[in-house]
Amino acid sequence: MLFKAASFNCTIWTADCNPNSSTVVIGTNLGAALVNLETEMASWVCRSKSYVLSQQLDPSGNVVLCGLINGAILTLDVGEKQERVSDRLIRHRIPYSSLGRQGPSSCKQWFEVKGNMYSSRTIFMPSSICCLV
Repeated sequence: MLFKAASFNCTIWTADCNPNSSTVVIGTNLGAALVNLETEMASWVCRSKSYVLSQQLDPSGNVVLCGLINGAILTLDVGEKQERVSDRLIRHRIPYSSLGRQGPSSCKQWFEVKGNMYSSRTIFMPSSICCLV
């Protein structure tokens, strides 16, 4: 049986679900969203200009890894109650230099992410993260 759980006005690149709950995390060109399949409510857990191409929820359903098109792998805390408004997400500036990589241009030394993430657990790879297993 198919049903509409949520609607997004963006490109969806990936999704993962927790088999022990009714939670789904969606990766888009605008960031990552958490969808409760029972209530059909969606909330942004991460906003970024770098597409979320891959995701993996941990078995507890409280942490999600997000692989971005710019090579970053973010660790997000999705266990706490999420706000519906993305403006309330915590803003992080992650410097390219501290991740061992040059920015896309000489004037761009960092990229911005909004969300409840563990900044100390952010790592960078030399290319897009298309799969997290």
